[in-house]
Amino acid sequence: MDNKLLTGNKIRPEIRELKPYKSPFFKYRIKLDLNESPFDIPAEVKEKIFDKMRGFLWQRYHDEFEEPLISSIGDYFGYPGQGILIGNGSNELIFHALLAVVLAERAVVYPEPSFSLYRQNVVVLGGKPAPFSLRLDDFSVDADKVIELAGSLDAAAVVLCSPNNPTGGRTPNEDIEKVCNSVDALVVVDEAYAQFAEDNAFELLEKCPNLVLLRTFSKAFGLAGLRFGFALCAPEIAGEIRKIQLPHHVNFFTQVAALTMLENPTLIDERVSAIKQGREFLQKELSDIPRLKPYPSEANFILVEFEGIAPDKVFDRLLARGILVRNISNYPDLAHCLRITVGRPEENEEFIGALKEVLG
Repeated sequence: MDNKLLTGNKIRPEIRELKPYKSPFFKYRIKLDLNESPFDIPAEVKEKIFDKMRGFLWQRYHDEFEEPLISSIGDYFGYPGQGILIGNGSNELIFHALLAVVLAERAVVYPEPSFSLYRQNVVVLGGKPAPFSLRLDDFSVDADKVIELAGSLDAAAVVLCSPNNPTGGRTPNEDIEKVCNSVDALVVVDEAYAQFAEDNAFELLEKCPNLVLLRTFSKAFGLAGLRFGFALCAPEIAGEIRKIQLPHHVNFFTQVAALTMLENPTLIDERVSAIKQGREFLQKELSDIPRLKPYPSEANFILVEFEGIAPDKVFDRLLARGILVRNISNYPDLAHCLRITVGRPEENEEFIGALKEVLG
């Protein structure tokens, strides 16, 4: 059989037009591109995880950790386990939440510029991408615009990212609540960076039965490589989404690691505090450099807009010095921008020094 013919006839046209989501790889000394934690898990915590793992039979399925893990998440965040879902990072849970409500050609409303996987997931599911633009002066969400768009399209879901990646701003709770109460749709709020923000939408879960909050262990918890996330929502919604999830979908190593991290809340608090301090340092230093504008951020990264020099050149010149940042100049409305992840104190200082050299 002609594989080319088979692909051409059977693979959906909209899938063929997509590009796989893949972060480009570069050689670097200092990595400030993917919003990961700059701090590795301490050796003694890793040993605790390894010690637990050595005693288990790896050839067996291990579903016995899911309930204790959900219970531990519930205790940590103060939410009942019936409304908690776990997944391989919050990315998987975005897909699961949308899969529960998106029908063919049904619209999903989401912001631009924002995380590109929102559109990707909608297309994969056969839905209709319905982006709305953030306000250009500060990249904030216009709640009335979201409500009008969702209503006009009879949207299946509205996705918000708060704090928004890659712009860093948080959507106020009153705006999220207004959207939830004004649309006949599932409202998914991606709070991957919630621990770094001054507030979050947790308090709205009791008021808004159509709200789903997504969280991750990839940022503040430092487990990006193990892929773990969770969702908080009404137990009724969780019960329906749970039907979609595949059996044994989160491996037991990841579950044990997540449980172990929850046993060390002081470590998490210390890491978050250090990253916030690094963000304040970068914000101040960047503000003092001519020809660039750092936007306020409640995440672990800062959006920087350049004037009079192409961000591609800045990116290349930093990379030549071994410093990797994220070039997002291909995002809508961000043609003059780079995104800088907060690093360790010494990394932040070296980045600022290199940036000053690059800009002359």
